Amino acid sequence: MNVVGEVYKPAPEVLVEMYETFQRQGAEITRQFRDGTLIPAHVQALIEHRNPFASEVSPARINHAQLVVSKPCSERTGVEQLVEWIALYAELGITLTSEEVTIPAHQEGLDRLIVVPKGMMPQKAFDLCTVRFNGKTWKYVSQSLDKAVPTNDRTAESGSYAIWIRDRVEADEELKNLSADMLTEQSVKGITLLERLLYEIKYHAETGKHLDLKNWTLCSGSRVSDGYVPSVYWNDGKLWVLWHYVSSRFGNLRSRAVSL
Repeated sequence: MNVVGEVYKPAPEVLVEMYETFQRQGAEITRQFRDGTLIPAHVQALIEHRNPFASEVSPARINHAQLVVSKPCSERTGVEQLVEWIALYAELGITLTSEEVTIPAHQEGLDRLIVVPKGMMPQKAFDLCTVRFNGKTWKYVSQSLDKAVPTNDRTAESGSYAIWIRDRVEADEELKNLSADMLTEQSVKGITLLERLLYEIKYHAETGKHLDLKNWTLCSGSRVSDGYVPSVYWNDGKLWVLWHYVSSRFGNLRSRAVSL
């Protein structure tokens, strides 16, 4: 009999049965990895006690979703860019309508629209990146980014929203050498981790290329649970999510200004 609070110790015969079961499951998991039915994001979701098949979309569909864009963002209206986001999300199995999104007033120089659908969370965006980039992603913590980064200037919990940022591969030159603390003191609104990850997906769908090849985007609109600030960049063929002190500042660490 197992007493409450006592550590469960299976009998030897049970251990043998469990081992044989794991062997069979391991072989099947390997087979499904080979045919693409399972992907690393599924296993990571199980490790984090999340449903790996929630709102399931085939990996191939996520990986190959792309947009044909003939003009730079400066020549595309907010409505045109919103239509692009709606089409991209449809390919990712996410329903978004134009009625859900209010496009903020355009600010000179901030020409790229980022649209966040209701219910989208950092971990979901990271998982989409993981699938799209064939597992070539890494984050500083093993736990879900939803728990690791609980504080954000904006969220889509209650509804979809849109922001404007500069249409650049590299994070804002104007904000280099400015720490998250300094940006707060100067009342500079910065991009969140979620927004930066979605930008990566959208940019890749448009160009097949990546952002921040030389610099880090400091996601100054977000805070890690212990006060650190997340950053994102592409290096060594992989998307990285890292942490920085709120006081960290150097030339290659830059936020991206946001207009609401």
